[in-house]
Amino acid sequence: MDEYIMVNIGGLSLSLYALSIWIGCLAGAALFLYESRNLRKAAVWGTLVLGTVLGLLCARAYYMLARFDLFNEIGWDHFFRAEDEELKYWGAANGAAFWGAVGGVCLAALIAARVSGEKVSALLDALAPSAALAIGLSRFGEYGIGEGIGPDVEAESLFFFPLAVANKWEEWKFAVFMLEGVVALVIFVLLMTRGRRLKDGYRARMFLILYSSCQIVLEALRRDNFLRWLFVRVSQLASAAVLAGILVFGLIRWARKHGTRGAGGRLTGKTLLNLVKMLVPYFALLILYWLVILGRPLVEEGETLALSTLWYELITSAWPLTLLILVGLLCAAVFRKPGKDGMTENQAAWLTASFFFSIVIIIALEFGIDKSADMPVSLGYLSEAVCCGIMGRSAWQIAMKH
Repeated sequence: MDEYIMVNIGGLSLSLYALSIWIGCLAGAALFLYESRNLRKAAVWGTLVLGTVLGLLCARAYYMLARFDLFNEIGWDHFFRAEDEELKYWGAANGAAFWGAVGGVCLAALIAARVSGEKVSALLDALAPSAALAIGLSRFGEYGIGEGIGPDVEAESLFFFPLAVANKWEEWKFAVFMLEGVVALVIFVLLMTRGRRLKDGYRARMFLILYSSCQIVLEALRRDNFLRWLFVRVSQLASAAVLAGILVFGLIRWARKHGTRGAGGRLTGKTLLNLVKMLVPYFALLILYWLVILGRPLVEEGETLALSTLWYELITSAWPLTLLILVGLLCAAVFRKPGKDGMTENQAAWLTASFFFSIVIIIALEFGIDKSADMPVSLGYLSEAVCCGIMGRSAWQIAMKH
């Protein structure tokens, strides 16, 4: 789009995206007040007011750090100069990022809880459905700024909204922003129904696990001005870090619950051993597939393929084997339930190893999904989705089921 879609409300001109953010934030704030009605008023209003301020500041700071090279060149004093012409030229005017806002609001809840004496977990549980609702409503407004756009749509039968949108050149692109909004609203419904009985921070963890797992896949579909460090999508990295943090938090709780001496050390050792047991046979099978099934040499014209290239070429070229293994791991994670006495040390180590194995595969797919002549792009995204399912399920089993 050449220009933002603008709306006029009582003489006030707003972009459609800004309006959707206002609607989402106001709806989220109203829901938070309702969900926290039994908590201390000082904690609730402290979180709401301080969260608004810190959420905006941290969202802006996160955005600037994500575009470190740009702001390091033009100056960090642009923090509050949102309408600066230089920022508009670089596409950085009003730039802010969601994960920064989440961090700011969580920090506000922590401060409000400390000052008022309220449990921070209770505040975070009340915030979880509010965040999902606000995100869902805000995402739909990205239509007005041409963001949240995915790959090209080839079939003319799919040239319709809300599945796809056309740009100024009449090229149809998948409307990823609509899918992101719908996913956030589905998470909101789950939090308001199945998550309502969860307490002590479990509801907040449920939101973070579900949203982070979905966001890694959804971010991979975007073909717009998403934040990146080299080839790494910043939002994917943040989502993976959140999942890893929840996983580690759950492992620490598990070790404390079992109370056996050296449980943490044994768990770490078993996790590393399981990860090696997964990676070594997997790459051995990939090499066999490369040599026998595909009939390709590891050495071409007297030069060995670069290791940095070979590892993701192996994974994407042998995509039937990769997808089969990933589906097997996902099924094992879904159906391998903890016993009556809770999760065993071996189960915890296996789930953690599966989590990091999936990260290895996702990194390879991000490298090679658009470069591989062998792997269909749709199956590349499906493989990433299965990886995220494994990561989310592993974090869920460890942080929610014991």
